[in-house]
Amino acid sequence: MDATASLHRDAARIFRAAIAAVEPRTAVRALLVRDGERLRAGDWTIDLTGVRRVLVVGAGKAGGPMAQAVEEILGDRLTEGRVVVKTGHLAPTRRVVLHEASHPIPDATATLTSTPIVGTGPTVEVTASTFRYDGEPTVGEILIAP
Repeated sequence: MDATASLHRDAARIFRAAIAAVEPRTAVRALLVRDGERLRAGDWTIDLTGVRRVLVVGAGKAGGPMAQAVEEILGDRLTEGRVVVKTGHLAPTRRVVLHEASHPIPDATATLTSTPIVGTGPTVEVTASTFRYDGEPTVGEILIAP
């Protein structure tokens, strides 16, 4: 094999590896790991034993596959969630509700104001680029923003 063909093959392999590394589900799985009742997010670890609710809130084009990965990782420990995704980027989820909104220019659908995330407790305000939680997080709750 000549040097040019070898370089081309190596460049293609590097490109495919780079794309795979930033795939949303892969990226979440690399940072969020559950081992029984222990949850690790990067350098942060929490014991889920005393946690009553695990909530997910997020926004972005990759929110659908990221929410899917969080659901897979947390399983039955995930209470519920809300994620705003770009119109046309819905993905099947079980506990995280996905809402479509325009991107990159927000329209009226880009804001879900004061959306109760669970029951009648604290509310979460989600826009296409930010979120605000009006409750005081306690040891009994975790808010994850993929």
